[in-house]
Amino acid sequence: MEKEELQKRMYEIKIQLHELRYKESEGIKSVIQENFDKANKEFEETEKRGSLYPLFTKLMRRGDRLTAYLFILSTWNFAGFRYLIGNFDINKFNENIDELEQLFNEFGEKHLRTIKFEEYKEKIIKIYDTLSKQVKSVGATKIMHLRVPEVFVLWDRRIREYYGFRSDSAENYIEFLKKMQEKFKDIKLEKNDRSFAKAIDEYNYTRITQPMMNLEKELTTLKKRIDKLKI
Repeated sequence: MEKEELQKRMYEIKIQLHELRYKESEGIKSVIQENFDKANKEFEETEKRGSLYPLFTKLMRRGDRLTAYLFILSTWNFAGFRYLIGNFDINKFNENIDELEQLFNEFGEKHLRTIKFEEYKEKIIKIYDTLSKQVKSVGATKIMHLRVPEVFVLWDRRIREYYGFRSDSAENYIEFLKKMQEKFKDIKLEKNDRSFAKAIDEYNYTRITQPMMNLEKELTTLKKRIDKLKI
């Protein structure tokens, strides 16, 4: 009986995960202000890693880009970055971020709400592809956000799939940014302690990444329990 109940719950979780993947792949539904504020409040209350963000930005203000980038990769991107450590060429990485600085400067005072992404498409692709070769796509968006926090929104596999992007190409990332621009266009920030792009990431993390992570963890636990029953 226990095995049947576990299998039933596993099936339910798989259905839920399937429904979340590519959920908003068609059309763009504007986010309601109340739901946005609620998600941001939940993020502040539950996501302890959020307290590291001021440290990242402090390092950036001091001009210590390399340390800031490595810090965010080793904390907010630890799950992926740990697999890259063995072959990570820090000298090459430092060269790349120095070379990309001129491109980053092109974004100046641009803002997610108003930037015309098509005009910056080639620059974004160059930055994204260069960084992705060393720190993968998720790590690339974290660095891009840290360098230009008013423009670049972070993403991960779960967020990407939720919004209907089946690959992590630079072109898809640009389309993702356009979707974020449109989806959150009516949202107003209650506080000025973070950028608009960061607030969007907090919403996405709370409403997409965290729920999917919880379901995936539960699914793994159930599989282990069923395997024990087979012994």
